[in-house]
Order: sequence, then structure tokens, then C-alpha cells
Amino acid sequence: MFTALTIAAVTALSSLTAPVAAPAKTGCAGYVALTFDDGPSYYRPQTLQVLRDKRVHATFFDNGVRVDANPRVPAFQAAEGHVQLSHTYLHPYLPELPAAAVVKEVRRTEQALVRAGAPMTFKGVRPPYTVADPATRATLTSLGYTIFAAEDGEWILAEDWNPVRTAAEIRDTVLAALRPGLLIGLHDGPIDTPAGASTVAAVPQIIDGARALGYCFGVLGADGRIAPSEYVPSARNVPRIGNPVPYLPLSFPGNVPGAHEFIKSPLSLETRHFPAVFPAGGTGVFRVTLGSHGREGADGSVQSVAFEPLVGLTPVKAAGEGWTCMVDRCTRNDVLAPHKAYPPIDFTVSVDPGVTGKLTANVSSYGHGASWQVSEVEEVRVR
Repeated sequence: MFTALTIAAVTALSSLTAPVAAPAKTGCAGYVALTFDDGPSYYRPQTLQVLRDKRVHATFFDNGVRVDANPRVPAFQAAEGHVQLSHTYLHPYLPELPAAAVVKEVRRTEQALVRAGAPMTFKGVRPPYTVADPATRATLTSLGYTIFAAEDGEWILAEDWNPVRTAAEIRDTVLAALRPGLLIGLHDGPIDTPAGASTVAAVPQIIDGARALGYCFGVLGADGRIAPSEYVPSARNVPRIGNPVPYLPLSFPGNVPGAHEFIKSPLSLETRHFPAVFPAGGTGVFRVTLGSHGREGADGSVQSVAFEPLVGLTPVKAAGEGWTCMVDRCTRNDVLAPHKAYPPIDFTVSVDPGVTGKLTANVSSYGHGASWQVSEVEEVRVR
């Protein structure tokens, strides 16, 4: 669908995303800019309403998988003149991806935003986890992207992805750090934690507090600087979140709000053990096979399989053809075709003396920069 768009159509869509330029206001202590990662989430409509009420533009580093889920939201952002940029498609840790996978991540997000009617204001990307190693930077800059990692510009990262952070803590962290040219890094609903409500509550307080200190709000430009803008609301109503919001497996316990779904890995684990019954005081083996069950295989990014036994079992060694192993973890980064499997891994464990009954072990795999995750539980009897 993306390739079928004419140049004229893309140009017309792009005109929606440009904030209205404005001369610098007199009496400002300096300009700062609000930025939000990981959306559009359940919380985005509330954030957009606050920004409209306060007449403040923001920069949205959105994930393509969430744009595809609720495209009306970025379309509204474009109509309101917010800056629309990329946070990749699946939110992977880019240093673990080969160049081809990095390219696919940003291209898929470009296409998702165009389909939504909200092409990027300019080619800008904020790498997930704010990290871009030299290889990732080379790949992104070769595509014409401006990179906004933690070290690119003057940032304050409010750590609002942590669900224990209160609105007051988020607000105070930001206001204490204010200085001219500051980029304020927030989330309106992280893709891998149940946070978000505190950020929504903090945003109007941050805006009011910054203005009370004499600061003005602007928009992020391709040169990394903040430019003044004039917020002219569109005639559109703030859209609702109509479809389930995609999430990665959560890094913190808690419940995510609203309708949601977890991103499924194209890889799966098969776990079995031998002997059928482990001898107390002896050893046993868990055999783990990582394979593809869908239309995608492994793409050359780092694949990690971790073995986590509970009390009563102690890892002794791990080995598998083509795998690099420690006693409880094995990795590799070669390509795997769809519907194929890697050679199995044997995790050898010692069984504590005197242990009897049923024991369990958890096996997890992480791939494509941890955006592909799957886990299995294997039970074994000991006597």
C-alpha cells in the first residue's frame, strides 16, 4: 500500500504534520519541548486533550505496531500539528539486531504512519531504551535519519516508565532539571510496563510549572533544536482508543489498562526432560528446542534461551550444537528459516539430596532485541 502512494499524495499528507511556525516569544527564560515514547497507548487520548487544552505541541516517538492498532490517533496528532517521529515498530533493543533488521524496523514504522495518514514530520527516530551503538547509528544515518538517543541533545529522562513513580515525582524531576533547550522524555503508556496514569497526571503540572518559571514550549526539529510553534487546534475531536493496544511482556508486575494484547513471538519453545523421574542427589537433563511456528524465522538478531530452575535443582552445564552457553543460558545469532528449529540445548542439573515430589523449571527465550519473548514451564518428579 505504501509503494502505491504517489509523490503528490505523500506531499499532501506531510503538510498535515508540520507545526505552525511562530516567532520566538519575548520574555521566555528559554524553550523546552515535551516528547513521548511508546504510543499510541490507552493513555494517549488523555494526553492529547491536555496538550490541546494547554496549547502545547509535543513530539511523539511512536511504535509502528501500536500505530497499526489505532491509526486514528496519529492521524489526529498530524492534524493538530504535533511532531510525529519513529520509535521503531516492535520496540527492540537495536544493538542486538543486524543491519537488515534495523532497516525493517524503521521502514515498517514509516509505512504504518503513512497508512494512518500521519507520515513523519521529518526522518527522526528515538531508539528504544535510548541506546544506539555505532553500528546502529551507521545504519540509521545511511537511511537519512536523525537519531535522538539519550546522548543526542539535552534530555531529562523522567523514568516515568517505572510504575512506582508518582505524578509528583515525575513533575519534580522534570521541573528541577529545566534549562533552555531541554527535551523532556516521557511516556504516555510504556509498551512493556503497566505505568502511564502518573504521567498523564504529571503533564499539566509540568506545563504549568515550567510556564511559572518563565519557560515556553516549542517543537523538536531535525537539527535537534527546539523551535517556537503556535498551536492551532483542528476541527477534529480527540479520538478514542478503539482497538486493543499491543504490549510486550511486562518488565514490572501489574495490570495494564483497557483492552490490550501481548505481542506474539514467531518463535516457540519445546521442552522435555530425561530420565522421566529424576533421582534425588543425582542429575537430570532438560532438553530445550527453539523453533519457528509462523511465517517468520529468526532474522540474525541475538537469540537467548535462559533456564531458571526453582529450589531443589541446580544448573551444572548447558550445551547445544551452534550455541554459545553458560550453565544456565545459551545464545546464537544465525538466521533460522520459517517452520525450522535450531539444534536442541541440553541443560544438565543436579538434584538436591533428600528432595522428593514435583519440581518445576522455567525456560524463556528472547529474540529480536527482546521484542520476541516466549516462556514454558517444565515439571519433573523427583524420588
